[in-house]
Amino acid sequence: SLDDVVKNIGIISRNNGVLAGMQASGDDARELRTLLQDTGALARETSEQLLSLQRGQHASGMPARQRTMLNKLNKDFEFVLRRFQQLAQSSASDSEDTPRQTQSDHSLLQ
Repeated sequence: SLDDVVKNIGIISRNNGVLAGMQASGDDARELRTLLQDTGALARETSEQLLSLQRGQHASGMPARQRTMLNKLNKDFEFVLRRFQQLAQSSASDSEDTPRQTQSDHSLLQ
């Protein structure tokens, strides 16, 4: 339903803020990974809900007000999804940098 999509977009948006804070402070990598996975799963679910609503819109002739709301939710979802993808990419590159840094530290010690 539209209400579920609204709720999920709000959760993804809040999670994005938490993820950004965790990355900035270097919080526990396990917690960060869990939140990334949970938010990714919620984004997939929300995407499926939006697609289902869009298909239903065409089949049932959704009222103009609901179509407008659905279009707005699509834009909102695209915005929070892009931000989540940036955070996930940043997190992945941070975690890739960590082993290399450790490896170069070891070579300096030898």
